[in-house]
Amino acid sequence: MNKRTDRNYGQRGRIGMIVPPTNTVNEAEWARMVPDGVTLHAMRMALHEDLASEAGSRKLFEDLRDALAMLVPAGLDAIAYCCTAGSMLQPLERLGDFMRAQSGLPGVATAPALVFACRALGVDTVALATPYHDALNEHETEFLALSGIRVVSCRGMGIGAGGAHAFIVVAQGGDHCDRKVGVSFHTSDAPDDFEAVKSRQVDIH
Repeated sequence: MNKRTDRNYGQRGRIGMIVPPTNTVNEAEWARMVPDGVTLHAMRMALHEDLASEAGSRKLFEDLRDALAMLVPAGLDAIAYCCTAGSMLQPLERLGDFMRAQSGLPGVATAPALVFACRALGVDTVALATPYHDALNEHETEFLALSGIRVVSCRGMGIGAGGAHAFIVVAQGGDHCDRKVGVSFHTSDAPDDFEAVKSRQVDIH
């Protein structure tokens, strides 16, 4: 990103984020990680339970188009779709291509970014830890396999089996969320010892 002298904030760059309504992690963690001169600008987008049907997929992209339309006027440099589970239910390039076509900006989604990172690092075998239930974990394992990444073990916490309400329980700090999980693909709550997780050398999983 180039330095922008015409900006009071975000001289080095402005990043747009599209996050689920229950997610409490993305903005807080990204804010701790971005370098000086980079600002974050978030937009909430509804969770979509039905992504298997044509109508459900169409609704996802309609909502995504609306979210992009609200973000673009902020003069952003890139936009990230920050929902791992949702982006794993689409073909690898589809969300990024749609975001770029609609916004004219670089666009990335969480699950494809994970695949691209593994490819860049030469990683083709992973252990998968998620907060989710078995059906979604099975789909994620299949998604990674189709992208050339083999899952040798998978552990989920069972969240989401009861529908979207389960994610609201997590966001509110309900009993379903095991905060002792140190590293996972995605969650609506952060581990207690975040600094320890950042300082450790960990395998990609």
